Amino acid sequence: MKQTIRKSQCPAAVSFIAAAILFPFIWAAGVILVRELIIALPDSVMKSIEWVPSYDYVLVCAMIGLPVIPAYWASRAAYMNVRWKEVEYDGSSCRQCGYDLTGNVSGVCPECGRNCDALGG
Repeated sequence: MKQTIRKSQCPAAVSFIAAAILFPFIWAAGVILVRELIIALPDSVMKSIEWVPSYDYVLVCAMIGLPVIPAYWASRAAYMNVRWKEVEYDGSSCRQCGYDLTGNVSGVCPECGRNCDALGG
């Protein structure tokens, strides 16, 4: 069975910019969705929470705060997909730093010091 490892395919700044561009769009879509769900609540539910002081602020905080969670996870997924790629591991490089270990017989990566078997990684 072939193994795969993750290798960096672009600088972290590029990945961060991709995630930063995606985040506000997903957050805004979430705000609109939560707002529509709040508007669609039956009057009985809205009257049951009217006794809460400043319940309008609670609803606004929910409308603004709840979409942060899916926006974070989508942005994180975008960052990881742009930053890293899965590649087949052929055993000729260090799993930690990617240094080419072809011909290395010491069992130690000279780049990062990780213990590796004689075949690599």
